[in-house]
Amino acid sequence: MAVTTTQTNMTGQSGFSPCPWADPEDQDPPTCQTVSFHTTSQGTAIHSISLPGGADSLLWSVPGQVYWLAGSEDGTVAVEAEGAMSQDYVWEPLPPPYPPVGFRINAQAQVIADCAIVYRNAVSAGALRHRVASTDACQGQQGQGTIAPAPPAPGAPLR
Repeated sequence: MAVTTTQTNMTGQSGFSPCPWADPEDQDPPTCQTVSFHTTSQGTAIHSISLPGGADSLLWSVPGQVYWLAGSEDGTVAVEAEGAMSQDYVWEPLPPPYPPVGFRINAQAQVIADCAIVYRNAVSAGALRHRVASTDACQGQQGQGTIAPAPPAPGAPLR
């Protein structure tokens, strides 16, 4: 199981002003503000969960986000799509027409950087075996099919 943590920071906020749905004749109208945020992936922990007893053990961690995770049939190789995600969004008053009144989150498209397919040794704390840069691996429907053995490391003898 892959558990990714993210961090969200407030990056800006407007001052308070009458909400767009406020009655212009109201002497004490409700006030609103717009707040901007930035979210980034902080790392992913790969866990093994025992199905009969539910015991959890941490196998390894990676600094980015894991988009999908698969294992070889013999259980010795783990394959992951790893990358770094960031996203900006704004919490803002709903635009007209009214009703309804309230707020919405206006999210920008996620930015995914440093995406790669990564082969790891699943039995030795996720030691890196091979990394292949791939912008497609972190987007869309992935993970269907089978896993081929990891390609040999550069300079390693062929078997």
